[in-house]
Amino acid sequence: MGTRRPSGVFSPKDLLADFPFSVRDTAESLRKLMKDAVPEVREKAYPGWRIIGYRKSFYFAFIQPKTDHVRLAFQWGTRLPDEDGLLEGEELSHIRYVPFESSLDIPVDSITRLVQYASCHK
Repeated sequence: MGTRRPSGVFSPKDLLADFPFSVRDTAESLRKLMKDAVPEVREKAYPGWRIIGYRKSFYFAFIQPKTDHVRLAFQWGTRLPDEDGLLEGEELSHIRYVPFESSLDIPVDSITRLVQYASCHK
């Protein structure tokens, strides 16, 4: 997967490098939204899971690139107020996500609200 890095040094850009442009572009738009919505957020790439995780005082969300789309997932998504009906997920899991095929599909205001709520409510 991409260029070899020293152990423990793997950035979100490294994780996204092998995905198609549309997936990288969408993931980068979501990364920016996360940082704009929660300026103090900490971001970390998890190459084994192929996700980019986000935490404030606790782990609350992750970006999961797929071959043809990107998911923005929320660790405790079943507890989020989903006024716009965006969240999807399996019945037996507490994780919920919103899939995006393009950065143009991101409803910025709605996603910002979800991210800000998730970052403050475990």
